[in-house]
Amino acid sequence: MLKKRHFKYFFIVIFLLVLNWGCNDDKEDYQNIARFYYPLESLTDGGKVYEFQPVINDTIRAGGTDSMLSVYYKLEYFETDTTPTLITTQFDVFCRQAAIYRDEIIKNGVLQQGLRLLEYPNISSDSAVFSDARIINPNVYPYEVRDSSGFMYRVSWEAPLDKQDRSTLTRVRIFTGMTTHIYKGVPYDAVEFLVKDKILSQHPIEGDWTYEYDKIERYAEGLGLVYYTAIGKNNKMVGYELADMYLMEDFTKKCETLFFNDY
Repeated sequence: MLKKRHFKYFFIVIFLLVLNWGCNDDKEDYQNIARFYYPLESLTDGGKVYEFQPVINDTIRAGGTDSMLSVYYKLEYFETDTTPTLITTQFDVFCRQAAIYRDEIIKNGVLQQGLRLLEYPNISSDSAVFSDARIINPNVYPYEVRDSSGFMYRVSWEAPLDKQDRSTLTRVRIFTGMTTHIYKGVPYDAVEFLVKDKILSQHPIEGDWTYEYDKIERYAEGLGLVYYTAIGKNNKMVGYELADMYLMEDFTKKCETLFFNDY
């Protein structure tokens, strides 16, 4: 069984990937999938908030448990001459920052330069304790892939509220091909990946644990990430699908109306 203290990190690490170039130099086998990454030019000047809702029996639905609530990510692109950067902020169910990702955009893909995890002492606290992860392999998204090619990512971190709680994620992401995704009734060309995760958790009192599981990720042209699966409560896999996109000011207003934010 997964311990409760690890559940949040399975969502947090839904965006982290690393490119592992093969030895075959035959570029004819490769496909360019840069257009399926986020539309960076539309994420400037305050960016956008992506809302992902859980999918139950192919129907988007938000329920009353933590694993059945929407997940929100704010994406903002900063275009500079030296280091074009995408900043992604994940929010918890109380609309507080839960993680911040800093990704550098380069010629042949995306490199992660930073990951900060945030926790709060209690549900009424606005003051976070943070921990900066150690990025062991930094590449996030490759622009060239071929069928069944695998890409490895690795990161380690300490839990912000318990520095003895240490975890390392190793992720292998396998390109499985092209597909179609429907967003608000409109079909989009998309690419899909099988994601194989392995997490080693170490604690001097609670002991060492290893978790392994397979997930799915889908990126659509003009949208970016549109669907992924993650471990929820009771070790059940939950699918999350892009339901809407907002400006930050609209997201702030939405937070004021959410029932679980009245504390």
